[in-house]
Formats: sequence, structure tokens, C-alpha cells
Amino acid sequence: MREILFRAKTVKNVHWIWGDLFHAGTEPSDGEFAISYWDDEDGWMNENVQPGTIGQFTGLTDKNGKRIFEGDIVECVSWNEYFSKDGKPMEPFRRKMFVDYRKGGFKMVEPMPEPMKDN
Repeated sequence: MREILFRAKTVKNVHWIWGDLFHAGTEPSDGEFAISYWDDEDGWMNENVQPGTIGQFTGLTDKNGKRIFEGDIVECVSWNEYFSKDGKPMEPFRRKMFVDYRKGGFKMVEPMPEPMKDN
């Protein structure tokens, strides 16, 4: 079973919190969201969050064991053996990409102009 977890910045204190996401307004279309989380001193807490900062946990961690969330910027390293010189691999190719949720799954995406956006 995978862990369902969300992260966002709070509206009041502008700090990151992690927990369960839910609609906080009177109507789902009003765009108000909150995260419910456990605080060791106060128990269960609910805080309104900034919609543009909400990201879901991908289920993956980086090389240091840190959770990767939707919206994170990650550095990708690849070795392209097809373009090696004299059978020797080239130096690693590094590029920064961001994690996005598209077409039913998480994907690493390079910021590119349309129509090459999903390259």
C-alpha cells in the first residue's frame, strides 16, 4: 500500500507542512484548501494552505532518502552510451527537471516552450 501524503506552505506563517489535504471552503470550487497533520504538542491540527504550493508525495525518495513531491526540482544524471566516442562512455549529462503529475502519473519534465513541453 502506498503512502498518500501532501505538502504545502501555510497561508498564515508561510512554512511547509505535510499531511492529509482537504477542501477548506464552503464549496470545492472556491479554491480553499487545508492540510490536517499531527503536532506533538497540540495533537491533530488543520491549517489553510496556499493552493499554488500543494504537491503530492510521489512515493519516491532521492539518493539521500528525502521524499520527492510534485513540484520539486530534481537534477537528473544520465550517461548516453549511444553517443560515446571510441566505445568510451561520455561524461554524465546533468540537467534540472521538475516533477509533475500528468496523464495519471508522476513525470520529470523539462521547462520547455509548447509544443515540446512533454519532451
